[in-house]
Amino acid sequence: MKIEKLTKKQIELQAQIRDEWIDIALHKQDFDKEEIEAGVKWLYYISNLKEPKIVIVDGPKDFSAKFSASVGASVGASVWASVRASVDYACLSGDAEFGAYYEYWKKIKAIEPNKKSDKYIGYLKSGAFYVFFFKKVAFVMIRPTTVKQNERKQLHSITDPALAFKDGTEIYKINGVQFEKEWWTKIVNDQMTPEEIFAIDNMEHRRVAYEFMDKTKMKSLKDYKVLDEIKDDSYGYPMKVISFTIKQLDEPLKYLNCFCPSSGREYFLGTDKYNCIDAKAASFGLDKIKFLKEW
Repeated sequence: MKIEKLTKKQIELQAQIRDEWIDIALHKQDFDKEEIEAGVKWLYYISNLKEPKIVIVDGPKDFSAKFSASVGASVGASVWASVRASVDYACLSGDAEFGAYYEYWKKIKAIEPNKKSDKYIGYLKSGAFYVFFFKKVAFVMIRPTTVKQNERKQLHSITDPALAFKDGTEIYKINGVQFEKEWWTKIVNDQMTPEEIFAIDNMEHRRVAYEFMDKTKMKSLKDYKVLDEIKDDSYGYPMKVISFTIKQLDEPLKYLNCFCPSSGREYFLGTDKYNCIDAKAASFGLDKIKFLKEW
């Protein structure tokens, strides 16, 4: 059936199914071992592959240990591409996107039900978090014991690991950005100096660390100066080019301090320019230009 325009109910159904699959992928703790094993065997069967040995793992650490023990005759080349060709995708929680799309299109009758896809959906709902397919063995990871997210559904916690597994693995994330525990602890407790933050090479890590920093600390930077400033960048955000010196370097560093108009995220982008417009143009790899409208 061809659909020209979505109804109000069909639009509302999108969020409902999205949230259902987020719950399936991350939060449900049920684990149907028989259903999972049957699903993995079926995937290998329709891919014209021999039935594999199936190993259940409790998390990334457990997978690493059991995978290492299996290296040799029991583990051959990855058959990921072969399985994907049979049912579009071949991971579990990572395939929640497929599950959500398929069930949504089916419910609004935009597509006809498909037996293979229906069976695959049942497999995705059976309780695994992730799988790793190899020629003779398939590793199936159970869901994490703890999952914490922000209002945008990004993995996030400033009090505990955002993800924790039965095997003791802990993953620390702030608004979807992953950190080692040591760095995460310093950032959420504002234990980093501005010098340390601006020495971070990873731009996303630097952005998040600055977000949690007491901004009055900026004045402690050696030779801190605002070289140019625009009060309103036409989207309601200020923009600055700042300069300062850190201990590791003799030459001053210059950054364009700006905001993304779509997400509102604040960034510090390294620059060699002295004014906001030139620095902004250079951040896009352009020469001096006049900005009329951004999309």
